[in-house]
Amino acid sequence: MNLNLVLFLGGLGLVAGLWRSGQGNDAGFLLSVWPALKVADLGLLAGLGVLLAVITALVAYAYQRASAPVIGLFDNGYLVFALFWSVLIFGDRPGFIDLLGIVLIGSGALLATTASANCGPDRSEGD
Repeated sequence: MNLNLVLFLGGLGLVAGLWRSGQGNDAGFLLSVWPALKVADLGLLAGLGVLLAVITALVAYAYQRASAPVIGLFDNGYLVFALFWSVLIFGDRPGFIDLLGIVLIGSGALLATTASANCGPDRSEGD
């Protein structure tokens, strides 16, 4: 809930900043990109919203059931999935910086997983 609240407030702040600076052009850019939505479109949006809610709840549940570094490693697996669909569906080939970012995020998750495995269950005893 906090993440969604922060994202909403951040977006609202950016829109307000655009509006105040005159770059927002009376917020016309916000309304101009939206076509008229049909019932099927609204159904798709609702379905995607439900799927996102289910996925978010399952990820939160996974973090409760296993160690955070292990779940984090698999949670970052979406990068490979996004890369695959980006190339396959949209024909968008990632650049060097994109690939470097993916490798750095994946490496960080992998390092966190191996570091937690080497630490043992409780290092505070006997220190």
